[in-house]
Amino acid sequence: MLSVEVADSLYAKADERWPKREQRPDSNDFCLGPLAAAIFQCERGYDNLAPESPGSPVRLIVIGPSGLFPPVVFYAIEVRSTGARARVIENLDFTSDDDYFDLIADDPDD
Repeated sequence: MLSVEVADSLYAKADERWPKREQRPDSNDFCLGPLAAAIFQCERGYDNLAPESPGSPVRLIVIGPSGLFPPVVFYAIEVRSTGARARVIENLDFTSDDDYFDLIADDPDD
């Protein structure tokens, strides 16, 4: 069985980047959108995710842009294992392309 956890620091970073407020997106939208998608990908195919660099135990989860969020890359690692049937994966961190929407607004092919 594979279980996916989220680091407290990842939640804190999301709260800082997209504070809870009356304007969207906020960190709740982030948790329901990109983060939920990353957790789903980990649960369904962690062993098939690309490593951060050759030989690295850290895996990348790339979530494409949505109407509210630019592309987001999550970093996950297996933190505990008691055999093939009891594994714990933790989403450690994320990065996002904060200039994405400005970049596509300037796209001459748009």
